Amino acid sequence: MTLNATSFSPEAVSYQWYLNGNILNGQTSPTLSIPSLNNTNTGAYVCTYSNLCSSIPTDTAMVQLLTAGDVTITPNPAVTCPGVPLTVTAISPVSASSYSWTVVNGLVISTASAITPTLSSGAVSYTVSVASGTCMVQTAVTVSVTSCTGIEENLLSETSVFPNPVKDMVTIRLSELKSGLKADIQSVEGRVLKTVLLDSTESKISLAEFAEGIYFIRVHSGNDQSTYKIIKQ
Repeated sequence: MTLNATSFSPEAVSYQWYLNGNILNGQTSPTLSIPSLNNTNTGAYVCTYSNLCSSIPTDTAMVQLLTAGDVTITPNPAVTCPGVPLTVTAISPVSASSYSWTVVNGLVISTASAITPTLSSGAVSYTVSVASGTCMVQTAVTVSVTSCTGIEENLLSETSVFPNPVKDMVTIRLSELKSGLKADIQSVEGRVLKTVLLDSTESKISLAEFAEGIYFIRVHSGNDQSTYKIIKQ
């Protein structure tokens, strides 16, 4: 990487470069070359140019190191239902000049920051290349398809949970109301995140506070229970 400072003074000018407020010894030309970026030479670069009358600093040039771990893929894990489009987005911590999404055979399928694949089954791996100036990093994500039906025998007759995938509000519809009927929202690890008392044959539960991903809804009363896998988008 090369940084350049330009003076429009007609008089003799001297230059001095600084990094994060510290003088860079020996860097006294209008051009500063950074042969290899690492954690020790990123930050705020400023060059002062001086003549007999004054010393003036340039604007600050922020230099950041972009690594694959800095690029966030959302949602992660990227899981969807058969035939349901899923938008997968690459988020760069620095201003990105370009994006390039490829599949396993190297075919470029998009140059946007997000893709929206629709899969009927299985899983597909994608690689996104994120460029910022002359720097480029790559990271990968696998989009997989999962069954979105109940995963346990439906002991509560004709209970339905919809929509699936869901964005904010999920509805639980019951054919009949039972006393003490509850719905647990569980993580994939089985941890109960939220419990709601179902006091109507059609109850709406907000999932807005949860991150995107896979969750389970366990509807239960006494020995009767049904568990449903849902995808929060």
